[in-house]
Amino acid sequence: MIDTIRQQDFMKKAWNMFILTGRVDDPHLIPSYILESWERCRKLNVNPYQTSASIILGPESLQARINDNQKLIEAASETMMDIYNFIKGSESIFGLFDKDGYALKMVGDQELINHTRKGNFREGACWNELGAGTNGVSLVLVEKRPLQLWGYEHYCRCSHYWAGSAAPIHDLNGNLLGVLDLTGRYDLVHSHTLGIVVGAAKSIERMLALKPLLADYKIANKYKNVIIDVIDKSLLVTDSNGVISHINLSAKNLLGIDKNKCIGMSLKTVLPSDNDSFYKVVYTKDDVTDDEISIKLNNGNKIKCIVSKRDIIVDSQKVGIVVTFCKSTIIKKLAKKFGSATKTFDDLIGSDTSFKQTIKLAKAAASGDANVLILGESGTGKDMLAQAIHNASPFSDGPFVAINCAAIPHELIASELFGYADGVFTGAVKGGKPGKLELAEGGTLFLDEIGDMPLELQTTLLRVIENKTFMRVGGDKEIPVNERIVAATNKDLLHEISVGNFRADLYYRLNIASIDIPPLRGRPDEIRTLLDYFINKIAKEMGKPPLKLSKQNLEKLLTYDWPGNIRELHNLVARSYYFDMSDIMLTDPIAKVKNAAPNKISFNADNVETFESKLIKELLEQHNYAVTEVAHKMGQSRSTLYRKMRKYNILTKSQ
Repeated sequence: MIDTIRQQDFMKKAWNMFILTGRVDDPHLIPSYILESWERCRKLNVNPYQTSASIILGPESLQARINDNQKLIEAASETMMDIYNFIKGSESIFGLFDKDGYALKMVGDQELINHTRKGNFREGACWNELGAGTNGVSLVLVEKRPLQLWGYEHYCRCSHYWAGSAAPIHDLNGNLLGVLDLTGRYDLVHSHTLGIVVGAAKSIERMLALKPLLADYKIANKYKNVIIDVIDKSLLVTDSNGVISHINLSAKNLLGIDKNKCIGMSLKTVLPSDNDSFYKVVYTKDDVTDDEISIKLNNGNKIKCIVSKRDIIVDSQKVGIVVTFCKSTIIKKLAKKFGSATKTFDDLIGSDTSFKQTIKLAKAAASGDANVLILGESGTGKDMLAQAIHNASPFSDGPFVAINCAAIPHELIASELFGYADGVFTGAVKGGKPGKLELAEGGTLFLDEIGDMPLELQTTLLRVIENKTFMRVGGDKEIPVNERIVAATNKDLLHEISVGNFRADLYYRLNIASIDIPPLRGRPDEIRTLLDYFINKIAKEMGKPPLKLSKQNLEKLLTYDWPGNIRELHNLVARSYYFDMSDIMLTDPIAKVKNAAPNKISFNADNVETFESKLIKELLEQHNYAVTEVAHKMGQSRSTLYRKMRKYNILTKSQ
């Protein structure tokens, strides 16, 4: 093996011969990539005797290059300085070059930097083959791999006393970004120097890959912190040992603790250690959803909160705990805000003596806290009266929660009313779900169509009324309740008791205050009042002029017995507007719209059902089976519409 000195002597003779003749005697002794580069340089008319790089950028052009490669420079600078600190005094210079071979940054001994500037080994100089012949930088740009050149392997005289070790720098997609070069005196540079440069280039590539990830992480972290802080609920996150890692402003304010000081501290050192119910929720192995507990603060006060908890699981290991909580009063206010109790006694229209007596009794019942039973035929407005009672009662600050016992399949009523614990049903909400009874805490629970409640559920409800506590389906925890029950039915409950369909003891528990709403046919003097009210109300809602009642049709309306009561009257008016009729008549408006012969028959029950079935089908088709929208058009609740669809065997679009 030829040693370094003999190799340099050989390369010097080979270089001189090539420069003079364009060939060498022993080409097999020269690396092919060097000989190929010499040949390219000769074709480019590069001056082999030049003592410096021939292409230099002006200040503005150099600054433009620096700006274009700012991320590369930032990523490389730290690595270049770290390695230079180890090789300081070795008469070496680190150079960073862009993908075109222009020098962007130099790091090295200042004395050597000043010396090499004479050969234009400095920022702004071009060290590709055109600018400086064969050298470490130019060859890496061509070969796209790490290389080391010594002395006369360089094409231009300005590099003959130096050795260059260079490696490419790529982006994540393998595209060449630039070259890292370590140049020093050829007699002082070791072959292992190339390994240092390769390692440094790889480090820069990793830094370039991490930079956007770090930037994204910082942005995501900022987003996370802002989102956490604007969440209305209080949020607290700990590791698996209970050490706090995150806490939002809401939790800080609610618990009265310093957000900045509690990070990294154990939860039990931040809050009193005798918070048994709170710590039981936090450290239980199961998820918890909407448990109401008391949290003891450092000042000795206690606050009632609704708490939920989830474990953070990574690779089947518990790595953290997320706890969310808020004051119980906030939940109650939200439930009231978004509740369905919009009606008051002022909304109940009627001047009939029997109706006035009903309202008088209802107002008296509303002022107390006793359970109320509302009796009346379908369509008499039992739900509106229940809302009015709630809004005039001591429970008006709480929620109004309704459940229709006839509109829910029997097997689902229990979970709808009482909620369910975690894991009770396949596909159920993880952590369980509160029922209507729980959501009505502090307010009114309206049990519509109570006569259709299954017997087994009646027994459970009776126990709730007596004990003021209940358990979720599948649960083992007694939950206290403080709310009023208002029940309603169109059935004769005494008859239902006699045939074994309703419990007598539940009847007497609910019937502390009983209110009977008279049917519309028993209040004939109010038909005209209600007609005028609905005509004007619906006209305003639809942006249409009020309908004009002919004397003939008005007489029929006033003498009709209204089996569907106020709801039937309201729907008849609404349908007349919907079908753009000029009058209100007891005929089939669908037939009128289809230009069929007028049908002046009376509006008996069969005609009502036939019309209603047709109307529901047409409205569903027109509104793309949007049940909520159709129910609104018909002036009915969704549950009522679904019940009628089942009655008339009308399928939804998905069916």
